[in-house]
Amino acid sequence: MRVYFQVGDWRRVRPSKLSIALALVLLPANLPAQSDSAHTKSGSPAVRVMLQLRAEGVSGEALFVLRGFRGSWTRPEQDELADSLAAFVIAWTEGDGWKRLEAAYGALSLSTRAEGYGRPYPGAGSRLRRIAESGVPHSLGSAINTIVTLPDQSEAVQIVRELARFPGPAAEVAVQKLEVALGTAGLDALRQLYLEGSAGTARARSGVASAARRRGWVNDREPPARPPL
Repeated sequence: MRVYFQVGDWRRVRPSKLSIALALVLLPANLPAQSDSAHTKSGSPAVRVMLQLRAEGVSGEALFVLRGFRGSWTRPEQDELADSLAAFVIAWTEGDGWKRLEAAYGALSLSTRAEGYGRPYPGAGSRLRRIAESGVPHSLGSAINTIVTLPDQSEAVQIVRELARFPGPAAEVAVQKLEVALGTAGLDALRQLYLEGSAGTARARSGVASAARRRGWVNDREPPARPPL
């Protein structure tokens, strides 16, 4: 399976539902099970996964750990691994190779899915937000697209709303997603941004204003108070 990244534009490009399902269902056949004692003796999951990622360009055990499958990994161990994967994505350069980027980002992205073995990793949203806020062009759009699909849609709306307020490239993409990808809750959040004038960049504010005209919100703002005589 190949995870697609967007460079230069923010069109939504993502793996098919079939490829996601196959990755989650077939993964246990590709990796050996580890007992609790085995993963304790061989060091933290973050160290093992990142060593394998840098040496071989694969993330191996990452999904097992993040989704809590075939092991009793603790939440701090999961968080350490997720932090390491997010940091790798943010710091990635072409010299690291696309295969390594796909492996690191793919593990975080697939850890959010409701289907498949184990359970969604609850810390994925905050790490994806971190990637989006970094503004890295190779993963910014993909990170926001994945946030939009989080199983907890209230969390998705909250993160995308905060990204729309962020003073960086993520704001403009987040405004677009609030209008078209998050239903009524997304539109409510977008209208609030319009009323507050709180979008994070000039381009994002322009996007909010355009959405307000399309949605008929232009008369909803209160006129500015007149200064006292």
